[in-house]
Formats: sequence, structure tokens, C-alpha cells
Amino acid sequence: MILFTSTAPGIYTGADVPDTGFVYNGTLSGTTFTWNAVSPLVYTETGIWTFSADGSTFSGSSHYVADPPGNYSGDCNETGVLGTASSPPDPPLPTGCP
Repeated sequence: MILFTSTAPGIYTGADVPDTGFVYNGTLSGTTFTWNAVSPLVYTETGIWTFSADGSTFSGSSHYVADPPGNYSGDCNETGVLGTASSPPDPPLPTGCP
């Protein structure tokens, strides 16, 4: 699941849940989200996703390139269904805590 946060009108930051360190930065125009990201695994990725009118699904493509360039690159096709955001339960207290 990806959690999006609005940082300014039409501008969003997205993060995978659970957190992978991969952060999407992009703009939303109508139902089209144009984004770029830098992975902690040292590659960059750019993409365009189009959301359905009701916002329940999306599809699109992206292109990734290793940093430094030349090591590897490729393309992805993505589809997704929007989930319901929920918070996981708190972890158990460490041994010895009341």
C-alpha cells in the first residue's frame, strides 16, 4: 500500500506501507499522478499513474535507472487497487515494563 500526503495544492509525497524507504514525489493533475523517486537501493524511477474517476484503482508505467547510470535500467507496468488505511497495533512492551 502507498500512503500519499499532500504537501501543497496538487503536490504529493507517497511512501510504501510498511516503509521501504522508497519515496514518491509528484503532482496530481485531474486523475493523473506524475512522479519521480529515489530508492534506498540506489536507483531513480519516474512514472505516470492514472487513477479511475472514483479513485479506487490506478494503472500506469514507470522507468528506472541505476545510480550511477549504465549499470541497469528497465520499465515497469503497474496496476493497483486502493486499500483502506489502517494503523497496525502497537508492538508488545519489552520484558520488564509494566
